[in-house]
Amino acid sequence: MATKTPEAPASGSCYKKKHEASNMLENFVDCFDDFVQASVDQHKARFINTIRKVSDLII
Repeated sequence: MATKTPEAPASGSCYKKKHEASNMLENFVDCFDDFVQASVDQHKARFINTIRKVSDLII
């Protein structure tokens, strides 16, 4: 029986430009696709990182 190993949540920005020559609409579509395909753990980790960054700016 194979065990499923959990993926480490990604850190950093949730979106990286894939093509430098792409326009705003193409960037939005790529970003939205990345958002939709991300796992719940990735969303949670990115949300926590964002809250930490914001709280660091406030304090």
